[in-house]
Amino acid sequence: MMTQTHVLVGLAMFGRPRESAKNWMAIAGGIIPDAAIYVLYAVEKFRGTSESIIWSDVYYSPFWQDAVAWGNSIPLWICLLAIGFAMAATANFKTASMLLIVFAGSCLAHMACDFPLHVEDAHRHFFPLSSWRFRSTVSYWDPNHFGVQAASCEAILGVALSVWMWMRFKNVAGRVGIILMLLSYLMVPAWFAFQFLNSAA
Repeated sequence: MMTQTHVLVGLAMFGRPRESAKNWMAIAGGIIPDAAIYVLYAVEKFRGTSESIIWSDVYYSPFWQDAVAWGNSIPLWICLLAIGFAMAATANFKTASMLLIVFAGSCLAHMACDFPLHVEDAHRHFFPLSSWRFRSTVSYWDPNHFGVQAASCEAILGVALSVWMWMRFKNVAGRVGIILMLLSYLMVPAWFAFQFLNSAA
């Protein structure tokens, strides 16, 4: 799934109006598992690496595969969730434990959404305990593996969640963020179309 959809799913599950700290943790849980991919992309674009090399070569290098695996590690986020629940038993850590539970829960929701939607680019979700990958028959982006249908369903889900978030979060900052995420469902396919046309020229 695209990161903005993960953010919306995390907010839908764990966000609450007028609880900004909890909302930021839900947002962070939607983003952090993909953070290594954004760092990789920024570093390689700064170096002038072409799109094709980034995604066919650099992305699959051992260093970046390990970095991505840590971000998508179900055992890691389960451990963090367990720590959050253990902290909840201590009165001094009630707020911190709640934020940790929301963050880890949002990260795990990210894993649950990604798990059935990756084929050749499947993550090692049980790293570091195992390097096994679940290679689905459905990709969230690859048209050779139902990517068009999956992307269409994701866009519908994203728009529906955005409308729901708009109804729940009435503050200006929240609604500006929702509008930006809605626009991203147009910007991302437009960017891929631009890259495709540019490479074909």
